[in-house]
Amino acid sequence: MDELDPVSLERRKEPRYRLNKMLGLQVTREDFRADLRVLVLDISGTGLRVSSPQQLPEENDLAFVLSLPDKRPSVQGQLKVRWQRFLPVSENHEVGLEFLELAEENWRALRDFVGSLLSQPEKQQENLCNPWRFGKFPY
Repeated sequence: MDELDPVSLERRKEPRYRLNKMLGLQVTREDFRADLRVLVLDISGTGLRVSSPQQLPEENDLAFVLSLPDKRPSVQGQLKVRWQRFLPVSENHEVGLEFLELAEENWRALRDFVGSLLSQPEKQQENLCNPWRFGKFPY
């Protein structure tokens, strides 16, 4: 069997960027509403990965509002919970969310927000699609 290349295993359509920022997330459907403060672990043009204090319903079409800091406009649209798992150490849920529908102004607000974070030299983010590069260990 051929050795697998980690880059070829990456199935993402867009690069992911580490964010590690607390943001407000409201998720709703007909019989459910959650107003959460989530830690956004990473983000891309197609979705985000968050650490949530609450499990989210695994529905195909949830309405959401993501509150951005610094008086930026909120991002809203439709999303889907792609996966989630309970993390016993933190008692939080790690959740992968896919954007299903975003209006152009919401895409623009999201891109501007991520771009503003990436432009700060002390917060340069790695594209997580690239394999990790480890330096030599001293031992």
